[in-house]
Amino acid sequence: SSFFSMYLNLLKFYTKTYCDKGHYTKNNKLLYQTILSKGRGKVSKSLEIELYKIAEGVWTKLTKNLYYSEFKFDMLNDAYLQLHRKALKFDELRFENALAYFTEIAKRALAHSYNQNIYKTERYLTMGRNRFISIDKTYNV
Repeated sequence: SSFFSMYLNLLKFYTKTYCDKGHYTKNNKLLYQTILSKGRGKVSKSLEIELYKIAEGVWTKLTKNLYYSEFKFDMLNDAYLQLHRKALKFDELRFENALAYFTEIAKRALAHSYNQNIYKTERYLTMGRNRFISIDKTYNV
């Protein structure tokens, strides 16, 4: 949580802007920043901003129907952490589409986080495995 809040303070100036055709970033820019960061041996600030744009964009699309959940922002945190961990593992000799690589990492991290946390919610515990809502548990009778 403190790791995520640190990056939120770092990216406070960030506003959601789109490139051509409604994408979060361009593949050429992302590929250039990734190669540059791999050469330095650490993730640069401009690559962090690009990764955050990807994580937030995929997160808003996938959690559009989750109006309220306790772990919605934890999903974004997990996706951003996975992107940050795997940013320097991108192999530019095998792949030339860095945007697809990072988008897939974000989607899988969001799905994994959702599957881990859905069983801990009050709604799931109330409904149970049979999806049956008992009045006793709901109204504390």
